[in-house]
Amino acid sequence: MFEYDSQADNYRSTLITAARRREGFDTDTGLPESLTRQQQAVTWLDLACRYVDLKWPHIAAKSRTRSPR
Repeated sequence: MFEYDSQADNYRSTLITAARRREGFDTDTGLPESLTRQQQAVTWLDLACRYVDLKWPHIAAKSRTRSPR
């Protein structure tokens, strides 16, 4: 999973810190809530791409052309 021992140690310390702060752990992934939230976060670019993908098929073809400025 980790290429270097130091990466594994860093991950382990993150888990230990979460346990000491009495964070809840997700039963499906085994990750603390703080890491689960980070993985579920959506970037603005992802959100914009999803929106365009959702709207594109329903927009008139004339609307999709680039207007000269």
